[in-house]
Amino acid sequence: MGMIISKVQTIVDTYSFDHVYYQIAQYLLKHLDDVYNMTLTSLATSSFTSRSSVLKFCHDMGFESWKVFISHLASEIEDRKSLNNIIEMNVSLNLDRDYPKMTRNQEHYFQEYDAGISHEVIGKIGQDIVQAKRLLICGEDNFCLCLREFQTFLSFQGKEVYIRSMLNKKDINHLLDTFDKDDLIFIIAPNESFESLLESHEFDEIIQFKQLMNIPIQKVFIGQKSILNIKYLGCTFIGIPYTTDYYLYLFAIIDFVYKLSFAYLQAKNINNKK
Repeated sequence: MGMIISKVQTIVDTYSFDHVYYQIAQYLLKHLDDVYNMTLTSLATSSFTSRSSVLKFCHDMGFESWKVFISHLASEIEDRKSLNNIIEMNVSLNLDRDYPKMTRNQEHYFQEYDAGISHEVIGKIGQDIVQAKRLLICGEDNFCLCLREFQTFLSFQGKEVYIRSMLNKKDINHLLDTFDKDDLIFIIAPNESFESLLESHEFDEIIQFKQLMNIPIQKVFIGQKSILNIKYLGCTFIGIPYTTDYYLYLFAIIDFVYKLSFAYLQAKNINNKK
């Protein structure tokens, strides 16, 4: 589930059934395949609301207009379908393979992944989270979604955790301008290398990768193991082994979040005892 769809689902889960936002969100979730033909008027009519209510809904979701909102939602749905196709293709390919060999290959991948993450590095990131008041998570939506539960968990710990794609341009610029030196940025790009992102102009439609890296606060980069041993000021690197199986990247990020949650709680307990 992508970022916009996830926010729409959150509205359904938290608002009462007679609230206008619930009615709009519920209709959208039930008709995701119809968004390509959906208009402002048709959504208002079908959800038994009004054009002004739909426009306010779009604005509160972080979009300046109906056209921008529906365009981003349609793009997210296409991305989700593409990801599903990739996973289904990988599953089909794996079913054609020798199962014991496939299992050994996956075990080898995670052995290599585990070997590249030291307790010291994870412990340092856990301590950085303890010190931070605000955290920003950037990267491809499907990978960032793996941190949604962690985002909720940290929110109950008094942290402000933002996922980049859930912020509009005004909000992201304000956040970056007001970051404190102890705040933290996570860049989740397991299928990208640090070097390629430095040269890329397609990392994000609002903020460039170099711009992120030049912000004078702590950063954590989770991506491909670097060919060059780059030491970038204020950045902690987590190397992810290369694989052609996209879902293994997802599993690696989920495992990383588990390790990170444990490290954060350990660091927090140590700080509380001081």
